[in-house]
Amino acid sequence: IGARLSLGQKCEYVRDCMEPAREISTSAPLFDAIEDIAKHEYVLVRGNGGTITGIVTSGDISNQFIQLTEPFLLIGEIEEHMRRLAHRKFTVEEMREALPETERPIQGLEDLTFGGYCQLLGKEERWEQLNLNIDRKEFVKHLDSVRKIRNDIMHFNPDGLSDEDISMLKAIARFLANLGQ
Repeated sequence: IGARLSLGQKCEYVRDCMEPAREISTSAPLFDAIEDIAKHEYVLVRGNGGTITGIVTSGDISNQFIQLTEPFLLIGEIEEHMRRLAHRKFTVEEMREALPETERPIQGLEDLTFGGYCQLLGKEERWEQLNLNIDRKEFVKHLDSVRKIRNDIMHFNPDGLSDEDISMLKAIARFLANLGQ
């Protein structure tokens, strides 16, 4: 209304202030609608019977983006914290000793998986090298939980992650961030 009035147009009826709506069919892939949603902040969804059945907004897309990317970002953050925590604490030989079964060559921390960290830190003498005053078994148990969640994410578990899994990843990321301070 404000835009129309500022341009000197009359606004006697609602139709005088309307913009054409952006529409998509219920059978259209959401990915195809993203550009329209980003540009116009919404699209109306028209069903097979010709009636409007819903609306998809930029907020909906943002929420979906967060749901899809947050687990990847949290896993990456946890991995980065682990590398920082273990930086210069272990030799390549110590890492190789802890992971004799591994198929890929270990050249440094960047080659360790979460399972590798669990194996490495599961050994008391390696744990002592971190010089942390926290329970080793509990720490490794949480790290193993991260490993399992990470595998679910990377293998695209159709059930997705539970709110509990996301909360755990956030808590572990915060905990590791605090250790690094």
